[in-house]
Amino acid sequence: MQTNIQNIYIDTCFFQGYLWGKEDEKENANVILSKIKSNVRRNPEINVRIPFIVIGEMISNLIRENFELRDSDEDEIMYKFFVLLRDLKADTIPPNKCCYDIAKSLTAQDCYFAENAPTDAFIVSCALCDPDSSHLLTVDSRLLESELLKSIEKEMRTANKRNRQLKITEEF
Repeated sequence: MQTNIQNIYIDTCFFQGYLWGKEDEKENANVILSKIKSNVRRNPEINVRIPFIVIGEMISNLIRENFELRDSDEDEIMYKFFVLLRDLKADTIPPNKCCYDIAKSLTAQDCYFAENAPTDAFIVSCALCDPDSSHLLTVDSRLLESELLKSIEKEMRTANKRNRQLKITEEF
């Protein structure tokens, strides 16, 4: 059943781009996140959802990639992240049983998820298991072009486990 509620999921790459990315990554993330903020303010039926694993991956990458930063820089990045979550009115979402089942299926069917991107399997599964998710925003070409993800999403819609089509996209 189609509802007006639209839950937007955002991959780690947009937060990293916004907070400490190269100039083009910052610009792209800023444009996307600004559009989302504007839409959330205007339409109460648009919600931002951030899977727990996105937050963990972002913090892990911050520690690993920016070891040369001073503690105050890391503190400022985390402060900006929390301000951004507030501005987006974002909910942080823990995985549920459906997420674990989908992530397990993805890692069993696609060696990319099993060997290179198990965190991506969980991020995608959170969006897939939310019947009202409308977008998963990512710049990861493997996710954007995955026929397996398209197939699973379509099967879930056919089985009435989803209320709308999930767009895995880099645009909003």
